[in-house]
Amino acid sequence: DRVEALISRLKKGILPDANGGRPRYGTSTVRKHVFLIRRYHAVWRLLNSDEILSAVKILQQLALEKANREEAARELEQKMEEERLRVERELVQAEEIERVRRREEEDELRRIAEAREASARLEAERDRALQSSVRLGVEGMKHSLEILKKNTVGLEGQDDIQAMVSAEEYRNALCSLHKLVEQMVKHPEEEKYRRIRSYHEGFLMDIGRFEGGIEFLIATGFFFTMVEGIKSLVCREPSLEVRQICFKKQSSGKRCVINVLRYSICCLLSNVNKLFESKDAA
Repeated sequence: DRVEALISRLKKGILPDANGGRPRYGTSTVRKHVFLIRRYHAVWRLLNSDEILSAVKILQQLALEKANREEAARELEQKMEEERLRVERELVQAEEIERVRRREEEDELRRIAEAREASARLEAERDRALQSSVRLGVEGMKHSLEILKKNTVGLEGQDDIQAMVSAEEYRNALCSLHKLVEQMVKHPEEEKYRRIRSYHEGFLMDIGRFEGGIEFLIATGFFFTMVEGIKSLVCREPSLEVRQICFKKQSSGKRCVINVLRYSICCLLSNVNKLFESKDAA
């Protein structure tokens, strides 16, 4: 529109004046105006030709496609940035959840460990109390066997079947104790015969679950200790202290300990025989 207005002014400048019949401008200026007007019309015709219009449309289409691509690229970049931020947020949340889980797990493990330690201390105190309450030697063995008998065949209010079961349990306990002591007497130097795992299933079934069974072993010289992280009842191998007490020129300290253990076996066998004698008499 501005170009059209300018051309209109140029045309007015080259037209004769209404009063004098002469152009408003001089000859040189009129020539310039005419030249510009002709160039304008030439350019206008060129621009309005089919080829130019087609080219312009193509350029416009290319520009539009470029703008669309740039817009799509910006949208994609924005989406990628949003996705990156979302992933980062999720990672941060996941890390926080994992930290909380680990902290809770560590707290739980610590509570479990503290509970186990407290339980282990309490159990160790009970074991020390039990061990200190048992009299060592023959008197302690006899007393332990009396307790064992009282808590098996000596229970009151049993019917015939329960009495038979109790008698069998008592017999199994005595036989198991006899076997343990006899093996230790025969092989005092072998540690496997002087160590009993406290929670061994067979030991608990035959001896450990009855009051008096563990007490008998303590009376014979066993004591509670941890062996390779396992609570066990252990009897020491004949030591120098025993040798000093029992030493003779014709016999070693080990033989003295064996004799003491053989005496404990005799006490045990005597109780077994008394059990069966009383049963036969009944």
